[in-house]
Amino acid sequence: MKDKSQIADIDRSIYDIRDEKNDAYRMQEGLTPEIIETLSKEKDDMQTEIAGLTEKYQISIQDLMKQQRINLIMRKVRANLLT
Repeated sequence: MKDKSQIADIDRSIYDIRDEKNDAYRMQEGLTPEIIETLSKEKDDMQTEIAGLTEKYQISIQDLMKQQRINLIMRKVRANLLT
């Protein structure tokens, strides 16, 4: 048995399944303008979504605080009516 210590010595056809006509697994090297545009759009979409959620939760927090103030006032009114 021959010692295979170099990559070139290994029969790669056992491991690599390739279709040279349809190299779907290959990608272009580096960032293309299309990739940058896609990433930029996704970033903008996420920032818009986060801003919307922040506004939604801010409104919810303000509503909750108003409701707590109303509840506190109602407790004070009830306490005054009972005394």
